[in-house]
Amino acid sequence: MANNELPFVEEVISLAKLHGFDIIHVEKDGLEFTASLEKNLAITSATSEEIAVPVTEQNTVQVKSPCVGYFKSAAENKLGQKIEKGDSVATIAVLGIDNDVEANATGEIDEIYVADGEPVEFGQPLMRIKLL
Repeated sequence: MANNELPFVEEVISLAKLHGFDIIHVEKDGLEFTASLEKNLAITSATSEEIAVPVTEQNTVQVKSPCVGYFKSAAENKLGQKIEKGDSVATIAVLGIDNDVEANATGEIDEIYVADGEPVEFGQPLMRIKLL
């Protein structure tokens, strides 16, 4: 990042904090960055597989949100629904664009943590899959 870009980055971060954003992603004139605005500023980027939670002692995994937005469960999803790894189990609406959330394991939906229309954060658990 060039020194002349630093004021722009500082302004974006300041505005994001002022408006209560936790995560920002900026692309401008070849500059691209994602920042988590927690106690320590960190550059982050991840896919849904990278944020998958390891198998727990109950033989389950959590599906986590790959981005910030509004949750919408797939119409056919219900508790006990059998799913395959890679199936679209939900969407996260970001600025009017739906982003698919894929199952990170084969199994059945054991619990859905978020109601349709609720805002979600990056990495927030959305549902639990019981492994088969």
